[in-house]
Amino acid sequence: MSLMKQLWLAIGCLMILAFGGSFLVSTYSARVYLEQQLQLKNIDNATSLALSMSQLDKDPVTIELLLAAQFDAGHYERITLTSPDGATLVERAYRGRVDTAAPNWFAQWVPIQAEPGEALVQDGWEQYGTLTVVSHTGFAVDSLWQGTVRLLQWFLAMGLLSGVGGTLFLKTVSRPLDTVVQQAEAIGDRRFVLSNEPRTHEFKRLVTAMNRLSERVRAMLEKETRQLDEYRRQMQHDAVTGLPNREYFFSVLDGVLHNDNEAATGTVVMARLLNLQEVNRALGRVETDNLLRRIGETFSAVPAAYSNCMAGRTNGSDFILLVPDRHDATALTRQVTQALHQLVDQYAQVNLGLPMATCTFGDTTERGPLMSQLDGALAQAEQIGNKGVVEVTATAAGPLHLSLDDWRIAIKDALAQQGLALGQYAVRTLDGDLIHFETPARLTIDGQERAAGYFVPWMARLGQLAELDLMVAQKALQELPNQQASLAINLSAESLADTSFVLQLTQALKEDTSHLSRLCLECHESSVLRHPAEFRALVSALKQLGCRIGLEHAGPNFAQLENLQDIGLDYIKIDGSLFNDIASQAAQQNFVRGLCSIGHSLGIEMIAQGIHTEDDFTLLRELGVDGVTGKAVS
Repeated sequence: MSLMKQLWLAIGCLMILAFGGSFLVSTYSARVYLEQQLQLKNIDNATSLALSMSQLDKDPVTIELLLAAQFDAGHYERITLTSPDGATLVERAYRGRVDTAAPNWFAQWVPIQAEPGEALVQDGWEQYGTLTVVSHTGFAVDSLWQGTVRLLQWFLAMGLLSGVGGTLFLKTVSRPLDTVVQQAEAIGDRRFVLSNEPRTHEFKRLVTAMNRLSERVRAMLEKETRQLDEYRRQMQHDAVTGLPNREYFFSVLDGVLHNDNEAATGTVVMARLLNLQEVNRALGRVETDNLLRRIGETFSAVPAAYSNCMAGRTNGSDFILLVPDRHDATALTRQVTQALHQLVDQYAQVNLGLPMATCTFGDTTERGPLMSQLDGALAQAEQIGNKGVVEVTATAAGPLHLSLDDWRIAIKDALAQQGLALGQYAVRTLDGDLIHFETPARLTIDGQERAAGYFVPWMARLGQLAELDLMVAQKALQELPNQQASLAINLSAESLADTSFVLQLTQALKEDTSHLSRLCLECHESSVLRHPAEFRALVSALKQLGCRIGLEHAGPNFAQLENLQDIGLDYIKIDGSLFNDIASQAAQQNFVRGLCSIGHSLGIEMIAQGIHTEDDFTLLRELGVDGVTGKAVS
């Protein structure tokens, strides 16, 4: 029962008790008063009538006429004249019922019984008889009933006013309680927000306790996240340059090469610092470390304009740069070469050698052949000289459409002819139960169904990603009624930043909300980092509609996610690079275990991406992973 209903119930009970008490007291007092007044009236009327009769001749007809006139002129129940020996001389009585407003049950419940008035009638010096007058009580009962009704009306009016006033007062006083309820609901949704403290002492204590709880959980999660990120950096990054180390870089490269949902094309750039030992002797250890850091900073700074790029240090003297979805390798090579040559020129006193090689790869390239060809190209660059540069291609199979206009026409034709299709990749629990299907886009281009990685990079350059994401969402909404499974769709960074896309998406979802509990929308970790405010607004809007929200490819920059505990995520997909050869990597196991622990403390489902075999399931269960996706469950 709500507090308002309890208030009205309390006021109603109070009014009933107050009315009952007032009714008993007032009715008893009024009844006694009316009985006294009727008794006095009976005595006065009997005395007056007896005096009049005493002065008249005692003619029976005259006496009867006088008594009848008196009876008809007043409200009497009975007037009787009896002789001294008790015989009735004249009597007038009203045997009917007085028509009053008081109901019978009230007259029976509150009876009025007034004593009759008696007076002696004289005939000279002798007693002629005794006159008895009894007034009718119906009018007194009616008066008592009307007073009771007025009392009830006043109590009802006061009860109504008290209820309305109490409701308004309670709404004002309990407004902080609504804030506490919202805060509690936010905590239930894994958003640890703070509320302003009210002036009401009792509510202030409650809000203070809730805020203290949120602060403690927030501080605990932030501390664990910082510690986990520091551990991750120690595990995955080079101590001198801060760049990703060999194992981590190659795991990311493998993920790019084998990810069906994203572009499996790009460019890899490798540079080698020649004669590192001689440089170390010439410059000293401190200055050599500074040189290595500057090379790392150069590699990290050059591709800053491109998304999902990564620079790494694969060994003491080799630096590498991965730029997915970059077909113009020549321009990239020129950009990196210029920056590195400027750095080399600053160390002319030690004859610094920094040859470089670039290699473009396509969607059929494997890491082994790619790195072998890149090493060969780097060896050729070393033969050229300290600033040698060699460009190669890891695959002869290039895109069928070379210009943006060609791609625009090809994509338009594909959408017009065969339309958009959705693939299905299962995401399952470790026990094999289906969580949902990932549904990447599919287009039939040049007579062959192409995965998203084939055409998405070109749609990004054409500025059509938001349009593609909206079509995927609409297609998923069409398929949801025809199956029992949940469907997950991916939203790009471009869509997050497009306010018109968000409006169109929410409008499309509102048209039919019956299946939205089985629709999952997820964003890449890097997209959320680029547009945190937009992602938070999107989550707020979609959660109200009942959709599930997830984060994919999480892990590399997990600690940079601001206020993760306030977002309200339903699940997180951990990047597959963290699971490469995880059985033999204790450090990676500890990191994944810590990541899952933080997620579970927020009530978030943790899913591992890129799992190739079921052999790792036992280990993943021990680490706290809830579900998997990849070849092992496809």
